[in-house]
Amino acid sequence: MTPPQPLTFGAIEDTSLPLAVLAHGFPDTPFTWRHLGPALERRGYRVVAPWLPGYDEPTDRPISVGTYVRHLLDVRDRYDADDR
Repeated sequence: MTPPQPLTFGAIEDTSLPLAVLAHGFPDTPFTWRHLGPALERRGYRVVAPWLPGYDEPTDRPISVGTYVRHLLDVRDRYDADDR
């Protein structure tokens, strides 16, 4: 199964802008950030709100915090974020 596409706001490929990665909780989705994403874009950020693990492929086991952290770091790398 292909994971759902993240929500993005702003010029997501423009690495001259700082990246904000917005992580949702459970049972929320990236749509939780539908109002904050545009507000951050107006303030000069490019914004990505990814689907966290477990939404694309339901599992009968708990997902570890480490899995969520790795996923968010992978998103950060995928969009060429820096330390801003």
